[in-house]
Amino acid sequence: MPGYGTSPFQSAAQVAAAVGLSRSGNSRIPAGNVVTSTSETAFLPKMTIPANTLVPGSCIRLLQFGLYSSSGLTPSITPRIRLGGVSLLPLRAIMGLIGTANSPWQADATFLVTESGIVGTGILTIDDNQVRIFGGPPIVGLNYGQPLDLTSSAQWSAAGNAITCQGWLAEVLKPAP
Repeated sequence: MPGYGTSPFQSAAQVAAAVGLSRSGNSRIPAGNVVTSTSETAFLPKMTIPANTLVPGSCIRLLQFGLYSSSGLTPSITPRIRLGGVSLLPLRAIMGLIGTANSPWQADATFLVTESGIVGTGILTIDDNQVRIFGGPPIVGLNYGQPLDLTSSAQWSAAGNAITCQGWLAEVLKPAP
């Protein structure tokens, strides 16, 4: 029986550590989560994956969502996901966005660490039913023996547009023992 002031229930962090899961997310929209720049700008927060966490069989999942507003008929946006500063998915601009205000978007990406590198795929869905699927050859040369920041960013082709990340959730799943 637990002692006075203790609980038989584990915290979410204790459960996550026991099953090999790291999780990071934002509980509010922090300043800086609106990207209006024509230069690559990272959303907040970032997740730092501790050294030696990623081994063959590890999986990283990233889910993000929010709103965007664009002006004119042809702005484009370039999303990026980086690990340790290295782009994990090929650079692809989303072109032909129609002028809109406060329209929803969602991005979902999954990466798998293999013996030969890290491979991944991602899907970006935006309001006007544009769906973009990303994927590419394995990324090699990352040093998993050091902490690596997982970041997501956006870059507009022209001024006068904005994208807001309202939710950011990343998970690192370790391989089964």
